[in-house]
Amino acid sequence: MSPFRLLRFLVLFLLLFPLPSFAGEASEVGVVLMHGKWGSPNRNIDQLADSLRNAGYKVSTPEMPWSLSHSYDKTYEQAIAQIDFAVDVLKANGAKRIIIAGHSLGANAALAYGAHHPGLLGVIAIAPGHTPELPDARAHMADKLEEAKAKLAAGQGNDDLTFTDINQGRIKSITTSVAIFVSYFDPDGLANMSANAAHQSAPTLVVAGTQDRLTSLGQDYIFNRLPPDNRNRYLLVEADHLGTPTAAKGEIVEWVEGIR
Repeated sequence: MSPFRLLRFLVLFLLLFPLPSFAGEASEVGVVLMHGKWGSPNRNIDQLADSLRNAGYKVSTPEMPWSLSHSYDKTYEQAIAQIDFAVDVLKANGAKRIIIAGHSLGANAALAYGAHHPGLLGVIAIAPGHTPELPDARAHMADKLEEAKAKLAAGQGNDDLTFTDINQGRIKSITTSVAIFVSYFDPDGLANMSANAAHQSAPTLVVAGTQDRLTSLGQDYIFNRLPPDNRNRYLLVEADHLGTPTAAKGEIVEWVEGIR
């Protein structure tokens, strides 16, 4: 075959059988990205969200019940339902595969969602936070949790309850309902990251900051509890708790490209 005829053949072949569009594949992936405790969609996770969008992914950044302006106005179960809604919106806009990601308490929720929702493309836990099952948190909330559970058993779940919340050394007095408080702070509830890590069915990325307090627990706390999957990754970046999403944004996008 002459070079000219070969060229015509190749052009015709590519017209009939185009190469895969990697940008198109990216556009079929939706990411729910949740902020941390007392945060918002416009703080700490905004640069990561932009990086994912720039890579072609559909990104939803819902304001969650633990934001600064909401202060636990819905139960943890209702927060999970809010993630369901965000997933449905992404799918309605063309997403066929879903990644659930979050920072701090948002990472906690990502693991909780992943533990109870098979079929995800991936789960990303960035600087995971909110640890009701760990000894320090148990001790801090023991009396308040006992009081709340007694009221819940007595049918007083809608009564107000005021407690002292701790976030990276910061302290804040918060008033919410008894039922809402128990849903977030029961060590045996949905917020137990140790238990949730063991029930992931999708590849999981755990991102830790070198200056984050929880990083001192190492990989045994969450990462080593994940079911075996060669796509799982533990990523350590030079950052504090709040700066971890931005510091890791490039490597997070790379990991998503890899599992896609």
